[in-house]
Amino acid sequence: MKYGARNKIQAKVKSVKKGDRMSLVKFAVTQPHEMASVLTTESVKDLKLKAGDQVELIIYSQIVVFRTASDVSQKCRA
Repeated sequence: MKYGARNKIQAKVKSVKKGDRMSLVKFAVTQPHEMASVLTTESVKDLKLKAGDQVELIIYSQIVVFRTASDVSQKCRA
């Protein structure tokens, strides 16, 4: 299955806490990863960003989509 999400992180399920309607799943990152972001040129200039700078990435997202290992190994059938 192909999809447009670029920021993919390999992880292992650490714990699952089930509730009546929602469950909390915690993950441990298992592989190094690379992230990408689109910033305004003004922000890049203001932050004086350049290759090699050490930065902290703060991921601000309302949705995390994940696939299980069995999903990754299966081929999509049309």
